Amino acid sequence: MSLLEKIFGVSPSPLLEACFEEVGEMLERSRRIFDLAIEALLEGSRPAVALKTLDDEINEGERRIRRRLVSHLSVSPGKEPIAVLTLAAMVHDAERVGDNARGLGEVALLVSNGRGGPFGQRLRQLSDAIRPLFEYTRLALCEDDASKAAEVRDRANRLKSQLLDLTAEIAASDSKADLAVAYASASRLLRRITAHLSNIASAIDIPYAEARELDESEPSQPPN
Repeated sequence: MSLLEKIFGVSPSPLLEACFEEVGEMLERSRRIFDLAIEALLEGSRPAVALKTLDDEINEGERRIRRRLVSHLSVSPGKEPIAVLTLAAMVHDAERVGDNARGLGEVALLVSNGRGGPFGQRLRQLSDAIRPLFEYTRLALCEDDASKAAEVRDRANRLKSQLLDLTAEIAASDSKADLAVAYASASRLLRRITAHLSNIASAIDIPYAEARELDESEPSQPPN
C-alpha cells in the first residue's frame, strides 16, 4: 500500500496523483526563487531569471490544480473528499512558499550597501538550513516518504524558533536602518516559508483536521 493510500484509504485517481506531482513542481520552482533571492539579499547579486516569472509559473500551477479539483468534484461529487481538501490546503501553502520567497528578492532592494555582519551570517546559516526542506517536502509528496515529512516538521519547529529570536535581536540592535529593516523582514519571510513547508509535510502523516501548524499569523515575541 502506498503512503497516499494510507492517507486517504483508497488509491488516488490519476487526476489527483497528477495534482500531487504538480505541487512538487511548484516547490521546485519556489526553491529556485529562494536561492536567487537569498543571493540577491546577502551578496547583492542580480538574479539571472526574473523572480516574477518564476512566481507567475507557480501561481498558474495553483490555478491549474484548483481547476482539476473542481473538475474532479463535478464529475465525482463526494469521491475522495479528504484528498481534495488536503490538496487544496497543500496548493495554498505551496503558492505562499513561492510568494514569500519572491518577497526575499524584494527585500534585497532595500539595502543600499554594506551587507554582511553577524546578522547576515546568521541569515546565511539559517537559509542554508531551510534549503533542504524544499527537497524533503517534495520527496515526501512524490516518493511516499513519511520519514522526510517528519524530518521537515522537526527541523521546521527548531528553525521557526531561531528565526523568531533573530528578528527580535535585529529589532533591538543598532544596525543601520536599511540593513535592519531588510534583515528583519527577511527573517520574518524565512519563518513564513518554513511554516508553509511544514504545513505541506504535515499532511503526509497527520489527520487532515489536525495538520495545520502555526504559520505567519503567530505574533512575534517582543525583544528582551
